[in-house]
Amino acid sequence: MRQMAKRLEVDLDTLWILPGEDLQALASEAAHLRPCALVLDSASRFSVAGADHGTLASMIGTVQTAIALARQVNATAFVIAHATGEGTVKGPTDLEHDVDVVSWVRDDGIAEITKNRWGPCPREFIARRVE
Repeated sequence: MRQMAKRLEVDLDTLWILPGEDLQALASEAAHLRPCALVLDSASRFSVAGADHGTLASMIGTVQTAIALARQVNATAFVIAHATGEGTVKGPTDLEHDVDVVSWVRDDGIAEITKNRWGPCPREFIARRVE
């Protein structure tokens, strides 16, 4: 992650990477650090109380927790859900109903917005590809 950040010329003094799968620990650190953005990779990785990894309950709980945490610290939350070989969301499609924007980055570097709760937007835009 650090090497990728350097290639992207990210100020490493402002980049915090918190390893693990515990959303409560993440919430505690975020409340302390007050980041401008939260990136959870991936929705199926984290666990919530009473649900197994990768289950519908766990993935929806992760998204809902990320939304609540982002509101609490006034940040933007990015929750990554990976795609299947068929080009669908890996896991329950219910995830798409809880978020504001759904974007897919294709193999050719084009990103497509397939959902935007707040109104019309460009259907495709160029994503910067890092080699």
